[in-house]
Amino acid sequence: SEWPDLTKELIQTGELTKEEVAPHAHLTIVGIVCSIDNDMAKTDITIGAVTSLHRICEAIDNISSTAFSHSRAFVIEVMGRNCGWLALMAAISTGADYVFIPERPPEAEKWKKEMCETLEKQREAGKRNTIIIVAEGAIDDNLKPIKPEDIRKLLTEVKIDTRVTTLGHIQRGGRPCVYDRNLATLQGFEAVKAVLQATPDTPSPMISVRENKFMCETLMEAVELTHQVSKAISEKNFRRAMELRDPEFAQGFDAYLSTSFMENKASLQGNHCLRIGIIHIGAPAGGMNAATRAAVRVAINHGHKPIAIYNGFTGLLQENVRELNWLD
Repeated sequence: SEWPDLTKELIQTGELTKEEVAPHAHLTIVGIVCSIDNDMAKTDITIGAVTSLHRICEAIDNISSTAFSHSRAFVIEVMGRNCGWLALMAAISTGADYVFIPERPPEAEKWKKEMCETLEKQREAGKRNTIIIVAEGAIDDNLKPIKPEDIRKLLTEVKIDTRVTTLGHIQRGGRPCVYDRNLATLQGFEAVKAVLQATPDTPSPMISVRENKFMCETLMEAVELTHQVSKAISEKNFRRAMELRDPEFAQGFDAYLSTSFMENKASLQGNHCLRIGIIHIGAPAGGMNAATRAAVRVAINHGHKPIAIYNGFTGLLQENVRELNWLD
């Protein structure tokens, strides 16, 4: 919007003539979002976020080994500014026991007691390690910051040996993962297409990804919506804050709750308890342990019995089966 005044100034100062300026009366800007926080509205993912998530998960996997061997709890602070995407997705990916994010803060008067009770039950059930992930912008519903050191002191009081780890800028560095390389390449391609199609009347676009499709959104509208998230949180309108994030964010939070906390719900089949068999067919593939874990916990939370079937259909015929529990 300042461009016309700048060109006029060049003419007034005699640096350029009207004829030289005439072909350049309009400046075309196309935005591509690079942010490890994944905090821009109107796009499902931003360049760098998935790579950063990889770094966090690798670090937590390493920390989990130490936590298990020493029966400790670790409180891990991750980046994200006022966005809890990194913390939430890391919690889902690593099976963290608790997560604190600014978009869905816990009740100020209850969260300390509820967290301690949950972790103590897990310990009584035989769990040796505890991982708690805290977004750097984490707050309670009274907007009071929740800091890792506060959580450590709280857990120490209930006799759980606890350490704090702040991952810091290790989350930002290193080589990008394959997803981010592809995303950046394809968005760069789309950006040039947008430049070539732009007219003086076209609002500056932003290249976004919505449901795995590249789209041109209005850049300033996306910026405005992004600012509204912080405003909604400051006004304690946390439902609105969740709505302003991409749909995957809210779905991910619900999935995390269903696979992290025992709810003891009645069966979805009208109190009819099903025995749900879980069987792996063919060669192993990365991620299947996580899929099995999710299936087991959701089944238990709905009142059903998950059954592990070992060694494929042959194992089923030989009755090589076992009922799985929450920690399996």
